[in-house]
Amino acid sequence: NGNLYGVASAGGLTGNGAIFQITSGGNFVSAYSFTNGLDGGNPSAPLVSANGNFYGTAMSGGAGSSGTIFQFTPGGNFSVLYAFTNGLDGGSPQAALVAAPSGTLYGVAIQGGANGNGTIFAITTPGNFTALYSFSALSSGSTNSDGANPSVLTLGRDGNLYGAAANGGANGSGSLFEITPANTFSTLYSFTVQPNADGANPSGLLQGPDGYFYGTAAGGGTNDEGTVFSFNATFGLAIQLTNGQATLYLTGLSGQQAIIDASTNLLQWAAILTNPPTTGSAQLVDTNAAAYPRRFYRAHSP
Repeated sequence: NGNLYGVASAGGLTGNGAIFQITSGGNFVSAYSFTNGLDGGNPSAPLVSANGNFYGTAMSGGAGSSGTIFQFTPGGNFSVLYAFTNGLDGGSPQAALVAAPSGTLYGVAIQGGANGNGTIFAITTPGNFTALYSFSALSSGSTNSDGANPSVLTLGRDGNLYGAAANGGANGSGSLFEITPANTFSTLYSFTVQPNADGANPSGLLQGPDGYFYGTAAGGGTNDEGTVFSFNATFGLAIQLTNGQATLYLTGLSGQQAIIDASTNLLQWAAILTNPPTTGSAQLVDTNAAAYPRRFYRAHSP
């Protein structure tokens, strides 16, 4: 209808936040006030539009006192689609939902899950909820393999979801991750220990027109006041065959770890290179290529 819609995390009739509408001419309407009851409270993420309606998350309240996912129509009708329990489903969602072309909404919760470190979830617009991934437990040094407390999720042009976890990862300073529509999860990058040059505790991520992802980290950097970073989430694998010897060129690492696998039938795969240099590119000569009538290669994250 040409109007703008948004949320305020506090205020409203009960002090627990509100949904508002404002016209291009500046006419403002407080369209809904949260009560921190069954409807939820303190919405902190922008609304997302899908199927002509708006969808959002409230970080508190709900039947499980752990936040809600809600629907709001341009006509002013409010409904709760899901109430978090802080169990295996997650709790305290604080990031914007992502609307996929299929109509499914995806999101992250910073708490809950199997290990209390957050989840990635999917929900349909009728309200069918699925927990897709639970972030792993932290060691005594606050590190793990995948990250903890996911802070943002975005949809890549390849159809996969990419996100950032504010904590955890190999160094305890957060991570970048990918999850496919088939629910395959990969850790793409772990921020280094503070103080550091790359940043720490990432909180924003989006894909630019050049295919790179750009984001913000709340801490770390040269002055320990945060960073703006870019990240290439794709691998390039080129193969040159000379006299029965295959030379493989892996590019686009941008700080990622990678594995190159080889196969003769596309069914059974064996790793022939793991953890190449994490900057620039890697080169590998497969001296065994000539021993096979055919040989296939693939590159992927650990």
